[in-house]
Amino acid sequence: MTNPADDTTDRPSASALKEQSDLLVQASRWEEALAVLRQGVKTFEQVGDRAELAECLSHIGYIQGTRGQLESALRYHERALALFEQIDDLTRIALSLGTIADIYNGMGKWREALSYHERALTFGERMGDPAAIFTSLNELGKIYDKQGNFKQALRYYKQALTVAEQVDDPARITDSFNNIGQLYGSESQFKQALRYLEQVLAYDVQVGDPVAVAISLSNIGTIYLDQKKFKKALRYSKQALAIREQMGDPIKIALSLNNVGHIYFEQKKWKQAIEYLTKALNFDEKFGNESDVADELVALAICYNGLPDREKALYYYQRAKQMGKFPDGDS
Repeated sequence: MTNPADDTTDRPSASALKEQSDLLVQASRWEEALAVLRQGVKTFEQVGDRAELAECLSHIGYIQGTRGQLESALRYHERALALFEQIDDLTRIALSLGTIADIYNGMGKWREALSYHERALTFGERMGDPAAIFTSLNELGKIYDKQGNFKQALRYYKQALTVAEQVDDPARITDSFNNIGQLYGSESQFKQALRYLEQVLAYDVQVGDPVAVAISLSNIGTIYLDQKKFKKALRYSKQALAIREQMGDPIKIALSLNNVGHIYFEQKKWKQAIEYLTKALNFDEKFGNESDVADELVALAICYNGLPDREKALYYYQRAKQMGKFPDGDS
């Protein structure tokens, strides 16, 4: 007599079901994708195949997370985790712990997110997997960073950097440099921030990644702006703008135009500020979001008031007010 658990002739694997569901997801056929996986769950439960069952549950969790159904995603990932623990699959345990931590992070539940990332770190260390260890340390740093806990964030970011340096992983080393640089910048420790961010820029230039180069130039420009070093802020920000204009990404172009405009704004160079902020506004009205448009309207109202050009200042003020930027009665 054939053992049902051993009869796999007509039974698709979890991998095949995941591929089928992903094709349906690409076509936005969400419920059909979930139905495929739920049928897999039913089948693998019946035959007692815990490994394949866990994979199906995990992928349902992934799809639910993609749809923003975080509570549902959490339930499926936790069921998958329990099964991975039963079969002692260390790699999948670590991945599941990290995924659950990310979901809690997205829900703003920092304590739970930290707990799961710490557990994932333990499994990464047990496996001796530098990539898993780096990811857990990095994510722990990011959560403490979000919480404004500079000391703990720096501690984990630097531990992640050490792991990346030990295995000579340039991409992860650069990622760590960027995290540390941004963290120092948020604490107004500008010298330290620039030391790390300039190393990021050097790496981005070396690998020839224009998107990353523009981001690094923009980040450095922001650090100089925070120090009121306007000449250097303009140099880096305009270099970022030039790259983004060559690439033709309207959202990023608008961001750089806004950055340059605000450097002139901070110096009360109203005409130059108006030039760049108006261009940024034109892009953002077509491609951006309402928050950016509203901020640019406010800045332009202030610029025209500074010239002074009361008529145009009032025009931009009224447009900003219509978008809720000023309370009633504010003038």
